[in-house]
Amino acid sequence: MSTRDQDQSYTAASDHTTAAEMGKKYTHEFTPSADPDKKASRQSDGHISSLVYTRTCDELRSHVSGGDVTINYHHRLENYLAMRPFRWLLARLTISDNDGITALERIITSYRNPSAPWTHKFKYLLLHLFIDRMRGDTPVETFRKKLADHRPTIRGIVIAARSVAEFSLTVPQKFSAPFLAVWNLTNRCNLACQHCYSRTEADDELDSE
Repeated sequence: MSTRDQDQSYTAASDHTTAAEMGKKYTHEFTPSADPDKKASRQSDGHISSLVYTRTCDELRSHVSGGDVTINYHHRLENYLAMRPFRWLLARLTISDNDGITALERIITSYRNPSAPWTHKFKYLLLHLFIDRMRGDTPVETFRKKLADHRPTIRGIVIAARSVAEFSLTVPQKFSAPFLAVWNLTNRCNLACQHCYSRTEADDELDSE
């Protein structure tokens, strides 16, 4: 990767967005490599690669894996998700009970949770052991903080699991329900966000209704 000013590329804003109407560009400085070797660990076109950097930087090593910077990274969980029996199991685990909660949610929230009912720990023991295997080197505390203790993430996992059960793995992934909802409370916007996606008209303010 180079930081020379003349080496630049940009990502254009989507046509329908306000950012596009303003001519906003998202500029990145880099030099495309002529090396046919596209491995993240290569060092032929720079002093250090992103993969090597994440492995040697103390601040990143604890929460960034080599797979995060390797384009063709394949997680072993994908091998299971492609199996029909596993997809059948996901379908069963993502059925909501009378309380509107799925078994998958109970499995995740009870995983390595000292305050979870012992009945859940016993009932889901095999699946908890499976999570242990899939978790890899991620600390239990990190897993619980980022996933098990974060309700929106759990709901997203349920939707993703239900979608894989219905459509299998697809690229892009087909979802059986909206994966993300965006609520706009006002259209009075200064258009200053670099990640702007909203199309806003001057006389298009939302009313109270």
